[in-house]
Amino acid sequence: MNAIPGTQNTPRHLEQLAAQRELYSEAKIIQAVEMISALLPPLLLLFALLIGERLYVYAALLGCILAVLDVALWSPLQKKKRQAAAIIQELFDCEVFGMPWNSVEAGQRPTPELVAKYAEKYNKKVHKGSPIDKWYSPDIGALPLPLARVACQRSNIVWDLELRRRYVFRIAFLLSFLTVGVVVLALVRGLTVEGFLLSIVLPLVPAYVVGLQQIFDQREAMVRLDRLLDHATRLWDNALEREVSEATLDQESRRLQDQIFSHRAQTPTIFDWIYKRLRGEQERLMYKGIEDLVEEARKRGRV
Repeated sequence: MNAIPGTQNTPRHLEQLAAQRELYSEAKIIQAVEMISALLPPLLLLFALLIGERLYVYAALLGCILAVLDVALWSPLQKKKRQAAAIIQELFDCEVFGMPWNSVEAGQRPTPELVAKYAEKYNKKVHKGSPIDKWYSPDIGALPLPLARVACQRSNIVWDLELRRRYVFRIAFLLSFLTVGVVVLALVRGLTVEGFLLSIVLPLVPAYVVGLQQIFDQREAMVRLDRLLDHATRLWDNALEREVSEATLDQESRRLQDQIFSHRAQTPTIFDWIYKRLRGEQERLMYKGIEDLVEEARKRGRV
């Protein structure tokens, strides 16, 4: 009843998916450099504690330098890549959903040259574990287009929410493990208060700044996603009950898409290795979710 399953797999739209995936990957690489650099001082500290050398001052100095680089260079560059990827992903959704472009929210459409540039970079690599076809479940084709849009939007939200929940748990575990490990080593070495401040507190500052910022940002994103999921669920239920006209449903779906784009543009990325590891399970759950929505719509006489 709609063309989403076929349209999403046309060369034009696969190129858009490849381009946004490449931009997100580059943003994640910058994020990895940022986080690894933040961990260098505590790693230097661990090495110093193990060999008994007094490298505390150097570790503290390195931590301060890397914290400045994070604010001045890495964070702005990562943000630029992430926003460009979100705009291309917005173009993909708008065209696949048959939805008008909102220049007020998303700005100008990405140029064909920009899309082609990053799609070519992506296609030069091997991505066996991360295919880009069948972005949305083929079962979505059974729904009328207004309902299919909402189902796809809800699917996007659920996918992102679950991925971020798992990511936050991993970051919190890493920071806790780092703290316990360094403190235990410091106690074993019998450090003084001065030694503790120089060898523990200062070197750990960059790691905690990056790690805690990741946790806070991701939790803030999850709050937004919970709110978006609630809105999408209510919109879906109202559509099934025919409590909204098709025109109103189109307008509400466009408003929901604006919020999804805003979320994508401002929320930190999640590393590809985590995404690839969880993709299979999450994709099955996503497809099952769409299958259940289609069956619900069929029972309500909307298919």
